[in-house]
Amino acid sequence: MADRNAVLHAHPELIHRILNLLSYHHPTLKSLSLTCKAWLSLSRVYLFRSISLHARNLERFECLLRDAPHLGRCVEYLSVWLQSEDDAVIFRSIYVHLGYVDTFCLHSHITALLRPALYVGIGPLRTLYLSGDLKEILQNSTALADTLKLFPLIQNMSLRGSGIYRRPCVEALRNVLSQAHLQDLSISWNVCILLAPCFLARPQVGLEKLSIGLDGIPDWRDVAKVLSASPKSLTNLDLDMTRMREPEMPRYISSVTRAIKAAIRSLVSIPSLPSPTRPRYSVVLPAMEILCRSSPSLTHLRLRVQPRHYNLIIDLVSCITSSCIQELHFILWYNSDIQSVAVLKTLAPLMDDPERFPALRRAQIHIMGKGKTLDEWIRLESIMKEYFSTLNDRGVLHLAFTYLEGTVR
Repeated sequence: MADRNAVLHAHPELIHRILNLLSYHHPTLKSLSLTCKAWLSLSRVYLFRSISLHARNLERFECLLRDAPHLGRCVEYLSVWLQSEDDAVIFRSIYVHLGYVDTFCLHSHITALLRPALYVGIGPLRTLYLSGDLKEILQNSTALADTLKLFPLIQNMSLRGSGIYRRPCVEALRNVLSQAHLQDLSISWNVCILLAPCFLARPQVGLEKLSIGLDGIPDWRDVAKVLSASPKSLTNLDLDMTRMREPEMPRYISSVTRAIKAAIRSLVSIPSLPSPTRPRYSVVLPAMEILCRSSPSLTHLRLRVQPRHYNLIIDLVSCITSSCIQELHFILWYNSDIQSVAVLKTLAPLMDDPERFPALRRAQIHIMGKGKTLDEWIRLESIMKEYFSTLNDRGVLHLAFTYLEGTVR
């Protein structure tokens, strides 16, 4: 026992670093906590650092804190699903044992659960995530604004959820944003229709990072307005297009089908078929070009796409004529087909263009996929280094490859 304690006291920084790396591997932390009392006190700090509560474990965690209230002070990241008033009652008996929560994620479709009294004393929040029916949440903006007043240290906020929002909610969101001095804002694309007027009326001075999740079929006009109205203090732009769907080709096919059916019914010659329209995202390209050219503080650009939208990432990079971007980070889902490889070959000279990216210091490309053999990944890595050889020779290229566990044969 003495030897174990001596090791802990002799190398505390190393021990804490190891435990920090194990923060999300609870089985290992549980094993460490059973080693001795010294390891118990250390491991439970990391074991209870991140907690997710929902209907199945809400009561169990409340019982645990009732017997061991000191564990509540270990919680720094708290994610809660509240689906009923009964859940809120149980949570009310939990939060009294907290006090050091830094990140709070609330998932709920019930606006009444935004009552400030539910969260007072939860901790010195710096990050707040809200998801659910945000239309209802914003319509109850007074409660949300009062909640934000309790936490003046909030710098990071996420608003993601369902619903298409209209103009009456603009003032509500403006009221919410006026209560916080944000550095990091993450939204789903359907909040863009509200955010652009808010940026124009009251620029978020100090906002450094903007993340937009482009799920489903986004309205690119609203995204373009947000990019055009983004504050000059913006340093990081993150566009997540991994869950995006585009309706252009299905609409084109359906219009062709209608034309053929009409011709057959009327027994006349088939008329000239309609041609596919320009992609919907084309409206965002001018705003992207202006943002990159006129924002000297914008130094980091992150794009995440699926293979079917590789052309979008080419168009977004092509529209940048000049910028101060120092880091490009692309997360690309990959299918082993010729088209995907061809698009990657097109991307290489664009990233290596000194006029587009004269200040580029780091180009990180993260390839993700599934169902690939190990030989395919090895070939892909050699192809990538060949395509991006100039960047690789400059020492700015960083490649990463991720596959789902068990899919590589």
